[in-house]
Amino acid sequence: MGEVITAKDKEYEAEERATAPGANQSMSDRVNNRSLRPQSAAFKEFMKSGWADDDPEINPLESSKFTPARLEALGKAFPGERLVIPAGQPKVRNNDCDYMFRPDTTFAYYTGLGSDYEAGAVLVLNPVDPDSPEAAAGKTHTPELFVAPRADNSTEDFFMSAHYGEYWVGPRAGLKEMQAMTGIETHDIAQLADALSKDVGAEAGAVRVRVVSETDPQITSMVESIREANGFADPDKNSASDDKLHEFAAEARMVKDGYEINEMRKAVDATKHGFDRLLSALPAALDKPRSERILEGAFNAVSRELGNAIGYDSIVASGPHAPILHWMRNTGVVKTGDMLLVDAGVEVDSLYTADITRTFPTNGKFTDFQKRLYQALDHNPYGLVVSVEIAYHTEQNSRYQCLRSKPLQIIKALLDNAGICGEESCQYITLQQDQDKYQASHRQANSNSRKHGFSRTFRLSCSYVL
Repeated sequence: MGEVITAKDKEYEAEERATAPGANQSMSDRVNNRSLRPQSAAFKEFMKSGWADDDPEINPLESSKFTPARLEALGKAFPGERLVIPAGQPKVRNNDCDYMFRPDTTFAYYTGLGSDYEAGAVLVLNPVDPDSPEAAAGKTHTPELFVAPRADNSTEDFFMSAHYGEYWVGPRAGLKEMQAMTGIETHDIAQLADALSKDVGAEAGAVRVRVVSETDPQITSMVESIREANGFADPDKNSASDDKLHEFAAEARMVKDGYEINEMRKAVDATKHGFDRLLSALPAALDKPRSERILEGAFNAVSRELGNAIGYDSIVASGPHAPILHWMRNTGVVKTGDMLLVDAGVEVDSLYTADITRTFPTNGKFTDFQKRLYQALDHNPYGLVVSVEIAYHTEQNSRYQCLRSKPLQIIKALLDNAGICGEESCQYITLQQDQDKYQASHRQANSNSRKHGFSRTFRLSCSYVL
């Protein structure tokens, strides 16, 4: 019987030892389990030999019909300025494992790219020459998308890069694929620095640069260096300028086009299916350890089947957990006869999210008090939509208008009309504008609502239709 380890194997091992990282290896790389990759010439030759010729499917995205109008409106708001909108980078979860990537909302809105298409990409709106035919036709900017080329089997990154290598992550969209999908002119990300610095200056006719600054620190640092080198060294002014760009983009999303409305409907439908699945799992989950999580899992499964993921951590709160405004541990037992609060939403691949909140008895029967309270809030002439919300969720810098005062006045009127506002559990619904008094009444509400097994979220988590 021959040796298991051959002379050729020993040759390869010696070559690997010779090329292995030494004492000068960075600490960040030393804890990376993927830092030690085969380096032999024979291995590299084999990995680039064309044995995995897989091309990604190329189809224009439905969103590409709508992004030109969005980009045109953005450009007209900042004539003569270069606008930089990064997708962002993955966040490390543990060592060499990243959280699922979600692009920045502004980037997704203006490119139409949802899901995890392209971490590290950057959208740039370049101002057109004011003397050009494009300017004469009313055009202000040319959009360009900077992405990494495909790391297919013709490159060493194919098997060396866990971020882009198709051996690691499968076929991905590169330059031509991204252009076909988005309709936006596409360039190699390696050209980004030169593209951003072109014609930048403080003099008349030169280009100024704005960036969505909180998305990708590396891109923001690049922009800051370019600005500092070209007469824009005031960080406060630069920050204020960047905030105006982010503010415009956030406010632009408040008016939905046809594509967005359809995606929101998809999200609502998917979320409804998720609630149906959760309810079907309820009888078998009752009284079992961590049954809140059993129900959470039933909903979350639908979010992956019909969408991209959950839009936010699901609230599945039973009994004493239900009055907790944002209970998300979901470790409790769902007992027969408890009130169960569920606040959950499916995020579809376009990143639009539905938000549905419901409070109901686990045995299917309200107490008399719970029934009267539910009906008082559910059937009303004020246009107050209780427990159902539809929203486009963003990861950062979201702006929400506080409508607390008006809904509370309406809720109090509804309960007065139902003859139940004098009951102990409703004493917290006051019209106090003083913040300290409001917080005190809120804390008292928590104690009172627990006694009746009813969630204050049920009463306050609502959308007011102006």
